[in-house]
Amino acid sequence: MSLLVSAEPASSQVIQTEEDRQFVDKQAKLDLRRMWRFDDDKAGALPKGFVARTVGAQTAGGWQVVADSSAASAPNLVKQEVPCATQGCFHLLLAEDVSYDYLDLTFKLRPAAGSSTGIGGIVFNARDDQNFYAVLVDFSERRLSVVRVQNGQETVLGRAPVVLKDYPWHIVRVQRNTIVSKEFIETFFDNALAVSVEDQTFGAGQIGLATKGNAPIEFDNIHAIRIYSQTPLSAPAAY
Repeated sequence: MSLLVSAEPASSQVIQTEEDRQFVDKQAKLDLRRMWRFDDDKAGALPKGFVARTVGAQTAGGWQVVADSSAASAPNLVKQEVPCATQGCFHLLLAEDVSYDYLDLTFKLRPAAGSSTGIGGIVFNARDDQNFYAVLVDFSERRLSVVRVQNGQETVLGRAPVVLKDYPWHIVRVQRNTIVSKEFIETFFDNALAVSVEDQTFGAGQIGLATKGNAPIEFDNIHAIRIYSQTPLSAPAAY
């Protein structure tokens, strides 16, 4: 008696639909890891690969690379010093040609020398300069907020007080992930959990920096890693 074994079992023969192909193509275009230290950028100019935008204000933000020996990673940092104090005002610095869906994002910030106030943070999953998430640290109020800006209108999703320890630079970490049908954002300030919220308004989008208020803010060392362990490997089934 002879046994005939198929070289390719029927169960392994998968017919990929056009929807599957589009899903895979979209995933392939997302960034896996990026880091910006600004040390190779020209002082007095915008950092390479970034574009400045403003929400709810007539005056554009004063973003520029600054040479500073006290930078988190010398010699350069990024500074924004134009006031943005009106309701709903944001000065944004968006990374061009960069897209993330679920990510682990860290950066460092501090009030500019001689100041203990100001509001600054990070933007992520930005569809454009009118639709994005942001995590903001208010140094005068000593609190961290997670906000959603949709069609230029700001909604606070969550906020909590933070402890401002005597550090030269403060570290903020943002994780956006998904488990089953829930999408959540967790934030950490100087390694302590600050705010956790659920929201699934925006999909993949740009990342960048943001400021509000009257006082200048300085930034350094943005590090973004895509979280893909919870991302499905194929398009969702159609029911």
